[in-house]
Amino acid sequence: MSEQAVESEPVEETLAWEREQGPRAAIAAVIAAIATFVGGIVSSSALSNEPHVPLASSLQNAAKGGADRRPSLRTPQLEYIHHKAGTLILGGIILGIGYFALLPALGYLFRAAKARRPELPRAVLILALIGPALLGVAAIIFQIALTSKAGQFANGSDHTRHAVDQVTKAGLLRGVQILQLPGTLCLAFALVLLSLNSMRAGLLTRFMGVLGIICGVALVLLPQNPIVVFWLLALAVLFAHRWPQGMPPAWVTGEAVPWPSAAEIAEQRAKARGKAPTDPDPVSELGPSVSHSSSKKRKRKRRR
Repeated sequence: MSEQAVESEPVEETLAWEREQGPRAAIAAVIAAIATFVGGIVSSSALSNEPHVPLASSLQNAAKGGADRRPSLRTPQLEYIHHKAGTLILGGIILGIGYFALLPALGYLFRAAKARRPELPRAVLILALIGPALLGVAAIIFQIALTSKAGQFANGSDHTRHAVDQVTKAGLLRGVQILQLPGTLCLAFALVLLSLNSMRAGLLTRFMGVLGIICGVALVLLPQNPIVVFWLLALAVLFAHRWPQGMPPAWVTGEAVPWPSAAEIAEQRAKARGKAPTDPDPVSELGPSVSHSSSKKRKRKRRR
């Protein structure tokens, strides 16, 4: 649907579409949260016992001549990856499914925010689609390419450093690794901008909005972040209209309902207690001594 159609869409149609697509978006958010978390655990656990090359041995081997003709110290690592090929590919597939599940979840949130804030740039949707897609493709292809190259190395007779470099510096592996950086940055910016605009539209509570911004920043430092998992699960509850404290008004009205400021919250609490907020007397706020001295000055003026 075009941007003009989204902006001019009646409120009733917007709410009807959100009620229809909300459960699907909630399921997608749950799948994204669980799959990214489980996929990361499967991949990291498969590499938990990976043999490491001691730094001293590596430096000693590099200092000797003819290093390209001797067996590489990284041979056990590639053999271990070949042995764990099935688990690594499974982890990459699960992780890729999690990233692809982000597409409908973030797309749903974008459309809801766009309907209430027409000034939301459409570039945010592009970032929200490109980021997870790049990361999903990279997660799957990287593990398949790495384990395939490691298998060819383990089953071959050439285990020299040159052969190891042919595996680790393969063009496909390098290309997939290059995709991870722009994918991560696109997804991070999408989370920050979506959370900020959804919070301003009243779709996300202040806690959820700020947490979403933190998730976008933390994603750059740690792609499989537990905070992102928690945020996605909470987002699924919101999409399913099962928010414990009651749905934010913007989901009910179909229009932007910005969260009240601190002054407005204080005014609402004062009205709830039956006290209308009044402007404080600047003299009385300064304390009894100042008010007493001011009264003395008034008396002196009258005597004069």
